[in-house]
Parts: sequence; C-alpha cells; structure tokens
Amino acid sequence: WIKGYDNSRFVQYEGAHRPEWGQEAHNYERQDSGMGTDVVCPMYPTMEEITEWADEIAPRINETRPFIMCEYAHAMGNSSGS
Repeated sequence: WIKGYDNSRFVQYEGAHRPEWGQEAHNYERQDSGMGTDVVCPMYPTMEEITEWADEIAPRINETRPFIMCEYAHAMGNSSGS
C-alpha cells in the first residue's frame, strides 16, 4: 500500500521474506518480496545463512537490494543489564 501511496518512502519489512508473509523460515527467493521491502532484512540470521545469501542466493537471483539485519539482539526489561 505505501509504495502505491508514496514511492519515495523507504520500506523495511522482515516478513516479506517469509512464506505467505508469515513467520516461517526465510525464503529469500520469493518473487514478490520486493513489493514489501526495499532491503533484504532478516531477523537473527545465522552466520551460515548470511554466508549462503552472499555467496549463493544473491548472485543466483541477481539481488541488488542491501542485506541489513533488522534486529540482531533483543532484550526486555533488565535482561541485558540495562
């Protein structure tokens, strides 16, 4: 919706790379993920997943969007010592 309303806005949506826009495992080869996000933005990817993305998946599907982890740590309350 937002791209149709104002295409100048940067959109980041981690769920765009998941099956059926849900919370299952990432599917970086979704053809429609570009409609939902301007970056490839997984949450908590493993080092293996990042390496596979950079070395195999991105070149294979000719992906040009940046890969940015949208979250790499999470803490609620004082669980991280804040």
